[in-house]
Amino acid sequence: MDKIALKAKGLYNIAIGKVKKPDDEKLYEKWTMDDNECHVCVEVCYEKLKNLTQFINRIQRLRKLKMEGNEGIIKYISKVENLTKLIREMGDSMTDTAVITKIPSSLPDKYTNVCQAWLSTDESRQTIHNLTARLLDEEMTTTACEN
Repeated sequence: MDKIALKAKGLYNIAIGKVKKPDDEKLYEKWTMDDNECHVCVEVCYEKLKNLTQFINRIQRLRKLKMEGNEGIIKYISKVENLTKLIREMGDSMTDTAVITKIPSSLPDKYTNVCQAWLSTDESRQTIHNLTARLLDEEMTTTACEN
């Protein structure tokens, strides 16, 4: 709940301390109930803010995520998928297409050729499974050539 909700419930002035605790017993009981409701409103607001902050942090982590040089392709794709799962669990409807676009765009230069080939792949075949298979094949090929 925010300032508007507190005002709508007639609790805003209590929440900001403008309405002081009354000495009269009957007024005190009402004030205590209103004060408790203010605390609940603030806690709900805090939880929503905490969740929103966590959601934004996860989105930013995904946006900034890049495959590190010594990291294997399976480990990297798992990282992307796990972060995506956490974001989806928070209510975002991130599409598979967004995930499939993220992965090639965040790979090291040694995957440039396979990423270019991926762009020409028929859209109906652009699945996370097919992308993983192609990238894994490329990783094995480049590893074999380096050795």
